[in-house]
Amino acid sequence: MSSTNEWEETTRAKIENRRELVLSGTEISSRIQHGGLDEHIFDLKKLNFLEISNTCLTSINEKVGQLSHMVHLVCRDNQLDALPSSLVQLKLLKLLDVSNNNISVITSTINELTNLESLDVSNNQIKELPIVLVLNKLAIVNFAGNQLKSIESLFSTCFPNLSDINASRNIIEQFSGNVDQLKALKKLDLHENVISELPSELANCSKLKECLLLNNKFKDRRLDKLVKQCKTKAILDYVRVNGKKGTKNGSTSSSTKESKLTKEESLGKKKKNNDPPSKVEKIIKILPIADLEAKNIVDVIVTKHTNNIRPYIVCCIVRNVDLEGGSNFKQFLSVQTKLHDSLCAKRTKATIATHDLAFIKTPVKFDAIPPAVLKIIPLGKHTEETALSLVSRLNKEADELRKKIKRSSLSGVHKPAPESTLLSEFIFAAKGWSKPMVDESTMILYDSFLPDFPIYLDLLKDKQLYPCLTNADDQVISFPPITNSNISKISSKTKDVFIEVTSSTNLDICKQVMDALLKAMLDIKLGGQLLPNQGDDLKIGKMKLISESAVGADQHVGVCMESDTCSSVIDTTCKAQAISDTDQQHYLTIQQVKVSDTDGNLKVLYPSRIDLRFVEQEVFVVRPLT
Repeated sequence: MSSTNEWEETTRAKIENRRELVLSGTEISSRIQHGGLDEHIFDLKKLNFLEISNTCLTSINEKVGQLSHMVHLVCRDNQLDALPSSLVQLKLLKLLDVSNNNISVITSTINELTNLESLDVSNNQIKELPIVLVLNKLAIVNFAGNQLKSIESLFSTCFPNLSDINASRNIIEQFSGNVDQLKALKKLDLHENVISELPSELANCSKLKECLLLNNKFKDRRLDKLVKQCKTKAILDYVRVNGKKGTKNGSTSSSTKESKLTKEESLGKKKKNNDPPSKVEKIIKILPIADLEAKNIVDVIVTKHTNNIRPYIVCCIVRNVDLEGGSNFKQFLSVQTKLHDSLCAKRTKATIATHDLAFIKTPVKFDAIPPAVLKIIPLGKHTEETALSLVSRLNKEADELRKKIKRSSLSGVHKPAPESTLLSEFIFAAKGWSKPMVDESTMILYDSFLPDFPIYLDLLKDKQLYPCLTNADDQVISFPPITNSNISKISSKTKDVFIEVTSSTNLDICKQVMDALLKAMLDIKLGGQLLPNQGDDLKIGKMKLISESAVGADQHVGVCMESDTCSSVIDTTCKAQAISDTDQQHYLTIQQVKVSDTDGNLKVLYPSRIDLRFVEQEVFVVRPLT
């Protein structure tokens, strides 16, 4: 059923010649239930981003095929039972997300979406994959939470760019050695299936860095133990020798040579795998709350008012950062922008906010209050105003600027920045820009930033309460997903950074974003460099890391330094691994932050022992025992 009356959102998008449209939430769902989806949406021929989510929508009109410029189509968290056949007309489509629906069949017509790069059909009722032959640009597929018994059709040379497969929470019993045809495979997630054996050819996937296989039915107890420890490299080395042979269709196993290893060689290989790397290049040190003085602890309290607005938050503190050296400050801002554009999905999934800890007064409160009551000094401004006024003005100015700025109508090496407005000042402050005249590449970034605003501003549409983070003195320091407060903004002089990641989607995305941000900070060397001889005796809070050279290889110490491909339980039987080449090591010091509800019940502690799990072997994390 489709609505014959044109919706306000459709009319506005048509008048303003918009390229993106987001329809989500209970109000949209109510309209669909009583009158159907507005079919005039499919007359917006220039749309390249369409999201219809969290509604009671049961089918997509075949007219969707008219949206010939569509690049990203998101229809998650609905009640769809099938995909329209006209979907194949969207030749420019790169991303298709129909997760959390009731879809039971994906037909082979999907082969016609030759530009498709990302496909998410997780949490549906799919029992069989289609035969896919020509999607050579496909890089990410997510079939988690379905009823699949096999994913063999994915193991083909037709997917030269397929790097990420998630088929967890299905009923897959086995897979063949053809998996080694996926030359670009980096991540394979098959946890919570019923797999009993692994093919030896899995070890031939040279780029595979993350292999998640927990909660399967492995016959080999040694393999099952390795899987529980999440040691990808150890798993691959083990199956190279002990994996099932002859499962590859049409060719002999390329691991024949390895299968002929003697028992002594095999044992030697396993022993070598358990030895620590000879060189550690990047170190993350976690400061546990238990080892901190009370004055250094920052508590975050979440009120019940956020439950239906923006319920998820993760926080931590990065100590002793260097934002003065070289281009460190600009790189840090750039990292946040890139994460907002990618992992945060234009801030629709999550939002990052960074603060100078010197201006944070604990306890910090994450609350939701009426827009007219919420007052903030926006980033880059010096005057306080209400959230109601801020959002209204941002919406208005975004609409006006979109009409004025069209990249196709501008030329030349330099382009004048738009006239000063709240929005332009806010964007330039957020990106660290200050000059009224910017070069062409910067202006392109500015142009591309504008369409993001309506997308995440829509998250606040019709909300009676707006989320905010406040200091102990009730000053608002953050208004996600819109802006930080100018009173706690970071600068090149900042030494300790308080980071928050919030989401209206789920807690997992908050942790993923935080992990990615901290890894990026480590990569651009914001934490500093270990001095010579510092590796023999490092103090971390009240803990001390002592190298094996100081205590002997068989003695136990109070801190475990582990590769992040390991998830073994940390206890006092763990041994510290020797640190070498200290003049080549870079580190990041991260202080835990606890988030609790108003009754004192723990909601999340970050980073915990399950966080900061990276596939890179050169990254080590110093973790507390508890």
